[in-house]
Amino acid sequence: MKLADTKKTESVIFTIFKMELLDHFQRFRFTFITMLSILLIIVATIINVENYRQKLDNYLSASRQHKESLKNVKVYSRLNPNIEHKPEVLEILSQGITGQFSPTVNVQRTRMPEFKPGSTVDNEYLAVIFEIDISYVISVIFSLMGLLLAFDAINGDRRNGNLKMILANRVHRYKVLIAKSLGGISILSISLAFGFICCMLVMINSPGIMLDSGDWLRIGGLFISSLIYASLFYMLGLLLSAIAREPATALAFSLFFWVVLVIIWPGAVRYFGKQLFPIPSLEYLQRNEEYQQLDTDEIYKLYGNFHEAGSGGGMISVSGDGTLTFNSMGGRFPPPDQDKLNFLIKKAEEINEVIQEQNDREWQIRANYVTQQMRQYRIIHIISSFSPAYLYAHITSILSRTDIGSYSTFMEHIYEFRSQIIQWLNDIDAIHSQKWFVEAGELDLNGLSEFSTPRIPFRECLSHILLPVSELLFLTIVLFLIAHVVFLRNDVS
Repeated sequence: MKLADTKKTESVIFTIFKMELLDHFQRFRFTFITMLSILLIIVATIINVENYRQKLDNYLSASRQHKESLKNVKVYSRLNPNIEHKPEVLEILSQGITGQFSPTVNVQRTRMPEFKPGSTVDNEYLAVIFEIDISYVISVIFSLMGLLLAFDAINGDRRNGNLKMILANRVHRYKVLIAKSLGGISILSISLAFGFICCMLVMINSPGIMLDSGDWLRIGGLFISSLIYASLFYMLGLLLSAIAREPATALAFSLFFWVVLVIIWPGAVRYFGKQLFPIPSLEYLQRNEEYQQLDTDEIYKLYGNFHEAGSGGGMISVSGDGTLTFNSMGGRFPPPDQDKLNFLIKKAEEINEVIQEQNDREWQIRANYVTQQMRQYRIIHIISSFSPAYLYAHITSILSRTDIGSYSTFMEHIYEFRSQIIQWLNDIDAIHSQKWFVEAGELDLNGLSEFSTPRIPFRECLSHILLPVSELLFLTIVLFLIAHVVFLRNDVS
């Protein structure tokens, strides 16, 4: 008996499911939105593929220039390599904070590397602006598509009598709602799959685009996340269809919620959050802490009258970080003798202590500034998370490795690389060698390790998106349950 009931339930759900699919396929709204989304996805992919290739060319060119510039360094004290941030191939799908930070980071011995914005912004962590990429197209178009497919799913059938006829056959209402939900999600998945297939075809047929197994796993994660996101809006439309008796009323409320949740909320929260939780500028903190960067004249004074100590001719120059360099003027002047060199080494050690204290103080101020930025970012992130569109953008940027966390990982590797440089200089006792000051041919950098760009494994990305994906899935289930409760109390006449 139970087996027969189960088969009957499956048969009823499958029958209504097929009716929903056929109904959606025959509607102009489905065809129009699907074609529009595919067109926008193809255009956005072509544009972003070209942008990525340009960034990759710039990265390769800059990296070669940085390597060549190291060969021109003649003294150990000016060994300050530049590191270039490699663009991520999946930024074609979700640009995240790409472009908001400078791709070049200068690694200095005397000061910590820092985040530098690539554009004029007052908080780099909030500098996430909407870009016309695949994730943005899906965020806008497929959320609207989910609502437009569902706003008349229940009240439309009530109005034309189909719902009354179905329920007259002793079909439970939860079966009707399950079938309609499965039908709507299936149609969304078909449309979404067409969009992703078109995007992938453009990418794999573009020169210079290489996708490894990890990238394909991330693309799969992007597809599943996109389907959950679109399904959430379908459930919202289904709920509004159960509440409103007229499809026109449900449509009006659907468009209202779409504008608020997708268009207005993320940007408004960011703007008002910055007004309600302001942070002082870095310049203000430096003035408040009575911080002042030493200029070159002050550094000369700290070194003392080294010209009287005798340079043996030639040119002695001082940089802003306290580095003293002797230039033999094309070999016309001999390098300093041992007594003069010892004098310079002694003064270099003294100035290094002063500059290190200054840099430590500067780093504390910057660390305080970054802490306040992150606090502001977290508050606005929490408030923005009430918008499914923001959660979805956060998920896609993590999977594409274009989020703030991925860039922070890059900077952590920069800090580690700086420590390796300092340790290497200490190991070879560079500060007590003549080449610390004197330009005498190329430096031997064979023992210095090269910087390697960090690769964030898919498993780590998966752990980071677990919470926001769970939130989207939870909201989808809650909307379905509320719609079920409302539908149970509906009068079908």
